Amino acid sequence: MYIPSGEAPEEQVRFYVDELGLFEVAQDYGMGQMLLRCRTSPSFCLLLQPGRPVMRDTPVFTLSTSNARAELARLTAVRFTRGGLVVGRDGVPGVWEYPLGTTFSLRDAVGNLFGISQWHPSAF
Repeated sequence: MYIPSGEAPEEQVRFYVDELGLFEVAQDYGMGQMLLRCRTSPSFCLLLQPGRPVMRDTPVFTLSTSNARAELARLTAVRFTRGGLVVGRDGVPGVWEYPLGTTFSLRDAVGNLFGISQWHPSAF
């Protein structure tokens, strides 16, 4: 998955690896291009690409979790340097419950939108 990094690939690495804690650095290609591998699903990788336009309005990907509420509670306690949970007007992270599951959204260090979902067993 190609992920825009703007001009801050080191901030993206800090966000996805150190703060979010769901990825690890798999390869550093130099010049800001880094391959990050998902710790819970090694076949899912993010390729950070500097200079590409940020995706602010359309989610670039969605990760799956077995317990959205527990993951949200864990991430609520994280002090993100830049980016983090998307909150509503009330200042509370928005959680969407719908027949196929539960989802919440985050923004990475440069503003790309993505989601974390717990899928209902009937979704597949």
